Amino acid sequence: MKVFLTGATGFVGHHVARALAGEGAKLRMLVRKTSNLANLEGIRGETHVGRLRCLDACGGRLSPLDS
Repeated sequence: MKVFLTGATGFVGHHVARALAGEGAKLRMLVRKTSNLANLEGIRGETHVGRLRCLDACGGRLSPLDS
């Protein structure tokens, strides 16, 4: 399963990311340029720096996705 996840650097989000990765999901995580990525250590997946308002700029990098 391919999953696009926002908020993965936050308290709840990194637990969600870890659980999804543990289930074998291929993660694409949107992070802000000012985000502390320490919570993502050990979580397999791609990080994309950006903002929700600018998803058009991500273009094809975020598709196709399952959720």
